[in-house]
Amino acid sequence: MYTKFKECLLKPSKIGKYVDDKMSKTILYFILLLLIYILPSFVSLISVKQMPTDYSNVIVESFAKSSSINYKLENVNGKLNLNKTIDDAQPQYVEIGTIVGIDMNILVLFNTNESIDLNSYDFSSDLMNKNVILFTFAKEGMYISMGTLKLSNGSTDKTQELANTSNKQLYYSYEKLGLSEIDFSVASSNKTTFRNYLDNSYISMYQKNLALILLIGIPYILISGILSLLVEVLVLALLIKILYGRFNVHFGAICKIVILAYTPRVIFNLLSIFWSSIIMYFIGQFLTIIYVTIALRYYIIKNIGTNISNIIRGKDSSQGDNNNEL
Repeated sequence: MYTKFKECLLKPSKIGKYVDDKMSKTILYFILLLLIYILPSFVSLISVKQMPTDYSNVIVESFAKSSSINYKLENVNGKLNLNKTIDDAQPQYVEIGTIVGIDMNILVLFNTNESIDLNSYDFSSDLMNKNVILFTFAKEGMYISMGTLKLSNGSTDKTQELANTSNKQLYYSYEKLGLSEIDFSVASSNKTTFRNYLDNSYISMYQKNLALILLIGIPYILISGILSLLVEVLVLALLIKILYGRFNVHFGAICKIVILAYTPRVIFNLLSIFWSSIIMYFIGQFLTIIYVTIALRYYIIKNIGTNISNIIRGKDSSQGDNNNEL
C-alpha cells in the first residue's frame, strides 16, 4: 500500500498499472484517501479555540450598534445568574444581523423578571409578522423559542405575541449550557473585551458538550466526506469518459484511475490545516486533473500495445497451424 500511495502521489505515469487491481483493493485505497480527506474537518472539530469569526463579527457588531445593555452574566456563589448593571434596568433586546445559513431574524432578549412578557419589549415595527428565533436570558437560565412575532388580533394597544410556534419553548440553565461570565454592558464601548467574553463562553460550552458534539460531528463528517469525495470522483470520471470516449476505455477503469489520481488532491486538502483551504483546494484539483490525463494516456498506450501484441500472437499462431497442416 505504501508503494502504491507513493507512486500515485509522485509518479502519475505509474498509476495505470494499478487499474487492473481487484475492486476490493481499490475500495481500500478509496477508504485510505477518505480518512486523509476528512482529517482537516476532524481536527477543526476537536481543536476549537474561539467562536467562528463570521458569527462573532455579526454578534459583536449587532451589540455595538444597539443601545447599551444593562445586564451581565456573573458567577454568584458558584452559580451563574443574570444581574442588572444598573438598578432601574428595563427588559432589553438586541437584533442580531444576518448569519449565513439562518433565514430567520435572531433576537437576544434580557429580562430578570420571573415571567417573560413580550409586551415588556419595544420591538421594531419591521420585526412584526417576521419569523424570529428568541434567545431570552432570564435570571437563572435561557429560554429558546421560535415563531412569528405579531400584534395579537391587530390590537391597537400593541399586544405582542409569538404566534405559529413550531415547537414549545425550551429552557436550559446556564450551567447546563456551559456558559461562562459575560458582561453585556461593555459591548458598545469595548468590542475586544466583549469578543473575549463570547470566545470564553463558546469554548466553555464546547467543552461542556464535547461528548455530544463528537457523537453528532464524527458521523456527519464521515458521511459528508464519503458523499463529497464520491461525487467529485464520479463527476470527473464522467467528464473524462465523455472527452476520451473515442478510445473505448471502460468507465470502471476510468473511475479507478480517477480514485488513484485523487491522491494529491487529498494531500493538499490535508495541508489546508496549515494554509488557505481555497488555495490548497485549487492546487490539489489542478494536479488531479493533470494526473488523470497522464495516467489515462499511459493506460491507453499500454492497452493499444497489448492489443497489437495479441494480434501478432494470433497471426503467429495461425501461421503455425497452417504449417502443421502442410
